[in-house]
Amino acid sequence: MHPSDTETLGLNYKQGGLNVGWFTKRVGKMYNDNGATHEAITIDPFIISNLFVNYSIPNPSAFIKNSKIQLGINNLFDKHNIVGVTPAGKTTSVPAAGDQLVLLPERSFSLSVTLDF
Repeated sequence: MHPSDTETLGLNYKQGGLNVGWFTKRVGKMYNDNGATHEAITIDPFIISNLFVNYSIPNPSAFIKNSKIQLGINNLFDKHNIVGVTPAGKTTSVPAAGDQLVLLPERSFSLSVTLDF
C-alpha cells in the first residue's frame, strides 16, 4: 500500500530565538490488496497539516548554556481520512462487515523543554 504520489508544502519563519513552521502534506491515491487481487480497494487522497513553534533562549542562567521550548500540533485541522481498509474476502473489493477502518490519528499536541548544561 504505497501512495501514487506525495507533495509537501512548508513555510518557515525565523527571527531571533523564534522559529515557526507550517507543513502541509498531500498523500495521493492508495490501494489495499485483498489477497488475490492487487489494488482491489481504492483509498482516496488526503491532506494533513502540522504546525510547530520553537523558542530558543541562549544562556538563560549560569548553569544552562541553552534552552528551547517547543510546541507542536500534528493534524492541525483534525482530519480523519481513511488510510486503510480490510477487504471482505480474497475475491472482493468490498470492505469487510466488521472492518475497523484505519483512520488518520486525531489532532495531537506536544510540548517540550530542552536544557543544555
